[in-house]
Amino acid sequence: MQFISASDEQWAAFRQELDSIGIWQWKSKYDNPGVCDGTGWEINIAYADKMIRSSGINAYPDRNGACIDGGGTFIRFCKAVQSLTGGLDFE
Repeated sequence: MQFISASDEQWAAFRQELDSIGIWQWKSKYDNPGVCDGTGWEINIAYADKMIRSSGINAYPDRNGACIDGGGTFIRFCKAVQSLTGGLDFE
């Protein structure tokens, strides 16, 4: 396990990006049953005023929370996490 330290500014930028991508509208589950091999993901984020638990297998949320095969909004989320962690890769 690796621990990171983020500044108040980094946390504020992260929260702003979460709000911008509409993460609070994401559904709890995104699945693409037509694909038997692929990528699974799960996020759990809690703030004092909002919380999200979402996961998926070969499917990702769009800006409005709808299920899509491509993950442009999800890629923005991943980049926000990388920025928060100082550019660390994560899985």
